[in-house]
Amino acid sequence: MNDPVPALGSIIRNSRGSNCSWNDSKWLPHFLRHEVERGIAYRLQERAWGGLPIDLCRELDGRATISVPGQKPEKTGPRLRLKPGNRLVRRWRGTTYSVLVTEGGFLFESRSYSSLSTIATEITGTRWSGPRFFGLTERAA
Repeated sequence: MNDPVPALGSIIRNSRGSNCSWNDSKWLPHFLRHEVERGIAYRLQERAWGGLPIDLCRELDGRATISVPGQKPEKTGPRLRLKPGNRLVRRWRGTTYSVLVTEGGFLFESRSYSSLSTIATEITGTRWSGPRFFGLTERAA
């Protein structure tokens, strides 16, 4: 199999027309050009040899951070992965509540629900994020 990355320059030139060169600073600022090149090179490699395994992609997504200039980076946190049979337990105002994760959603007090937030709202009497109520996500600092 041929290495697709060395052909990157000609692919970009051909896609932009014969009158433009990849080094034309009017098309893209210099510091972004390298990021675009890296992104295109990755996609070419991904098409030729396949991408990362899905479980590794999920792990990387869970470790990602959101960065805003002048602010502390915000961790996106791992994605919620509940499996059928998991039990979520929460003590609220002296009463312990238990929710069973099922194939189609959640089972709480012998009733099926599609949303943890609906269950949390029913327990508290006020609107809550279900994942936050059951301790599945961290509270923002």
